[in-house]
Amino acid sequence: MSNTARSAIRGLVAIAVVLLLGVSAIYFVFFSGPEVERAARNSSNSHRVKIGMNRHQVLSIMGPPKRTEPRLQQAGTTHVYETSALASHEIAVALGPDSLVVAVYHGY
Repeated sequence: MSNTARSAIRGLVAIAVVLLLGVSAIYFVFFSGPEVERAARNSSNSHRVKIGMNRHQVLSIMGPPKRTEPRLQQAGTTHVYETSALASHEIAVALGPDSLVVAVYHGY
């Protein structure tokens, strides 16, 4: 085999290795790891939260939120939960001033 053919094969092997590493990194970031499992659990659990539930019921279903924010246009708070890196919105549970659920956003 000539040196040119060996160089071409080495180049193709190097490209294949780089592509494999890139695909592995993408898989790890988007489809595995504890964050992905937590996001999947939050997404599933958010469908169990219903309008009218109290804050204690929400926390027993969803667990502690990633953060809590004041509602923008109305009194109350919003609990924000981690969702998939591929989701366009976060999972959020809006609570009124009486600490009852007034809206659930599933993070699609």
